[in-house]
Amino acid sequence: MISDYKLSFTSASLFVNETIRVAELFTLNHDWDLCRQILIKENLIQKKKERTIIRQFQEIRHRLKSLTNAQLELLVDSNIETQKLIIFLGVCNVYSFICEFVTEVLRQKYILFDNYLTESDYNRFYEYKAANSQKLSSISDNTKVKIKRVTFTILWQSGLINSVKDRIITQPFLTPKLIEVVVQENPELLKVFLVSDTDIKNYIEKYGK
Repeated sequence: MISDYKLSFTSASLFVNETIRVAELFTLNHDWDLCRQILIKENLIQKKKERTIIRQFQEIRHRLKSLTNAQLELLVDSNIETQKLIIFLGVCNVYSFICEFVTEVLRQKYILFDNYLTESDYNRFYEYKAANSQKLSSISDNTKVKIKRVTFTILWQSGLINSVKDRIITQPFLTPKLIEVVVQENPELLKVFLVSDTDIKNYIEKYGK
């Protein structure tokens, strides 16, 4: 049985501003330990408790370390919409639960011109995954509610749904540079941005190595 879903995103959401600050620090210092020390000393993510800073830094570090150098450089040097999408890519790299929900549910609905994400869509997905995951099948009802709430929040913050309430699925705008840095790592990752198989094939031809 699959039991390795990482669910720590429930305490983090997308962390846009915090992630950008950490990414900027790392590109200057190239030392994660030093980044951690600076964050704590200068309280760059503006939290009252040191343990909160440490916990959030650990989550952000996991996401940033999953990105290629080119993706990390683009994160630091791009507009806010592209930054959100790169951060979301890191989220999908680290948290397979969210990646699978996006690629197996949102993307398939969007491709079939079904643009409304329902509670039932999520519940069916969760029940299917829980049947094959010891971790998902054994958590409390409160945690289940939190996972759903934060999942929807991350999708909204990333621009894949218009709001947590209405949940209209929207495909984000991808700049040519963003497409390029994703294709050169793994074109399949474009699926987290709801890109169709046909468009992925075209992007490989245009941006592939």
